[in-house]
Amino acid sequence: MICRYTSVFCPKYSSPCLDFETNFGPDGCAIFYRISKFQINNMSCEKIILDDEICPQIYIIIQLKHLKTKKMITLVCLHLKSKVENYIRRENQMKEILKGIKIHLSGKNKSFLNNNNHPILLCGDFNGENFENFYKLIVSDNQLPNLIDAYTVNNGKKEPTTIKLKFSDLQKRSIDYIFYNKTALKLINYLELPKNDILLEEQGLPNIKYSSDHLSLVCDFIFIKNKPYKNERE
Repeated sequence: MICRYTSVFCPKYSSPCLDFETNFGPDGCAIFYRISKFQINNMSCEKIILDDEICPQIYIIIQLKHLKTKKMITLVCLHLKSKVENYIRRENQMKEILKGIKIHLSGKNKSFLNNNNHPILLCGDFNGENFENFYKLIVSDNQLPNLIDAYTVNNGKKEPTTIKLKFSDLQKRSIDYIFYNKTALKLINYLELPKNDILLEEQGLPNIKYSSDHLSLVCDFIFIKNKPYKNERE
């Protein structure tokens, strides 16, 4: 069988999964890509531990070359601290991540910082809603090129991405995001989140229909035409 996909994985170094005897290894962050369309720049792959004494979080930055157009694209996958009360820690983690992205984009042999034509995707479980300061830090950063939230921009509002049943009450939160820079990438399609789903309203997540405690966000992008490249679908 021909392998069509490969991935970059960074384990969480204090993963609670490891506390169970029958564990399959730690959780963490991963980026998957199709090898027929993209090639990784191994010198531009970073797996970084956030400076957090209690429970270290991790994130990944990689650069991929789109083989047909030769365009480079930067992808960032992250997982911020959970629980509503940890909003300050999420803000501090986001400050550190944004700083890390800027260092990465302006590092040796790279000149992508402040380049509006360089595609960037910032994705993951942010564990916080869009009124928190971490969100404001992302969309207002003047050194990263016009990052916007794909689902909020497209829908006009945030639909819940996680629904938990706790003490007979449903808790709905929008805590997962795909940010992209609108001057380099154009959003052309997205997977709608389920609405008026009886099973979700009765059982929350996960359930027999949805195996994860989060709903999936899926988007299709094309490169915005910038000479000498043509638009190509990701």
